[in-house]
Amino acid sequence: LGGTQKRMTRGWLAFNVLGFQTVWFAWSWGAPAQHLGWPALASIVYVGLHLRFTPQRQRDLAAVALCVFGGVVFDTAMMQAGMIEFALPNPAPLDQVEPGWMMLLWACLACTLHTSLAWLQHWPKGVYPLSAVLGWLSYEAAHRLGTLSLEGSAWCIASLLFFWGVFIPWVQGWSAALTSESRP
Repeated sequence: LGGTQKRMTRGWLAFNVLGFQTVWFAWSWGAPAQHLGWPALASIVYVGLHLRFTPQRQRDLAAVALCVFGGVVFDTAMMQAGMIEFALPNPAPLDQVEPGWMMLLWACLACTLHTSLAWLQHWPKGVYPLSAVLGWLSYEAAHRLGTLSLEGSAWCIASLLFFWGVFIPWVQGWSAALTSESRP
C-alpha cells in the first residue's frame, strides 16, 4: 500500500474504533439520564458516515440488518425472561420490545464487524470464546453504568456468553457470504 492508502486505512480504522466507542459511551451515559437526542444523533451520524465511506457498502448493510434483527430478538427474549431491563425503555405498547435506542447501538456495532473487528474472522479457534467474553463484558459494563439491569443469575450470564460467542462470528460470516454471492 502506498503512503496515502496506509494513512486512509489507519484513519478509517481509527474512525471506526473511536466512533463506536463514542456512541457506546453516549448511550451508556445518556440512557440512564433519559437523554435520547444527542446519543441518537451520534449513532445516526456514525452509521451514516460509515455507510457513506465503507468500501463494502452491501456487506456492511447486510451486517447492519442481521445485527439489528438478531439484537432485537435476543434482547427482547432476555427482557421477556426477566433477565434484562433497559434504563430508557420504549413507551407502551412497545415497552415489551427492546428499546429503539438499542437498535441504533446494534447498527453501530454492525459497522465494526468488518472493520475494527475484522481480525476476529482470521482467528477461527478463538473467535467464539473471545466474542462471548467481550459481549458479556459489554453488557456487564452497561449494567454497572446504569444503562441496563442484569438479573445476574447463572442463566443470564450463560445466555449472554452463548449468544455473543455465536452471534458475532455468525453475523460476520453471513453478511460476507450474502454479499459475495451477489457480486458480479
